[in-house]
Amino acid sequence: MINFHSELLIVFCVIIVSGYGIHSLLKQDVRNDQAVVLYDTLEESSVDTKKNDDKKHKLCLNKTASGEYTEYLEALAREKCYLQNEIATLTGADSVFYSGVAKLFEAYLVDSIIPFWYGTSYDFNGHTNVPGKGKVACGYLVSTSLKHAGVNVNRFKLAQQAASDIVDALNSGKKPRIYRNVSVLEVQQDFLENEADGLYVLGLDYHVGFLLKRSDSLYFIHADYFSGAVAAELFEESYAAEGSQIFYIGELSTNYEFLRKWIKNEPIHI
Repeated sequence: MINFHSELLIVFCVIIVSGYGIHSLLKQDVRNDQAVVLYDTLEESSVDTKKNDDKKHKLCLNKTASGEYTEYLEALAREKCYLQNEIATLTGADSVFYSGVAKLFEAYLVDSIIPFWYGTSYDFNGHTNVPGKGKVACGYLVSTSLKHAGVNVNRFKLAQQAASDIVDALNSGKKPRIYRNVSVLEVQQDFLENEADGLYVLGLDYHVGFLLKRSDSLYFIHADYFSGAVAAELFEESYAAEGSQIFYIGELSTNYEFLRKWIKNEPIHI
């Protein structure tokens, strides 16, 4: 059990997750890069999940959204408040602490938040802020889902960058893993052998999305211009990945500096 050393922090957390509510958190222009908020205003949070049932095959991922989208965002915001108090007591990079944070962040984003986005229509200029409503481009899927998860980032500015620049911004100073002029299967084999389980961000020639490693499986989660919708697929079966000459990969859940910024609500500089 976590002991809070500051009553002010408790009050602050309660205000964030209950006093104002998700729907009224943001009143200023979300294009303002100085706005420090957890998520954009969500006009509607109840999503028709029937469209999320397509392409169910051998993916060992949760692809069915259930409940209310904002409930998961509020729950993750509460977890983040607890972590803000606990990280203040650390004297260094505590691997046990960050290992737990990594699992928490990945589980919420991949298994609870992103399932609401599956089936959302793809469009090169799409920038919807509500899963299942409107259209979304590949960069906006990444930036918006991360912003809704509490990452302090200007979702417009990040999404409008080149794929490699999106990866660099989120990678928080770490050196990306880069593959050039190799096959998807070669990338997969090397990545599975040398990288830890976790959530990554993958930049292709002209495309970006999430790369998820779980055990001996590699998944690509992205706004897919081939299928025309947000989808999760086995990396080795991705047409988007197959057509790329470069694979530019940055760390998210395995990146302690990224997680530290997320917990402390520090901005992602672009």
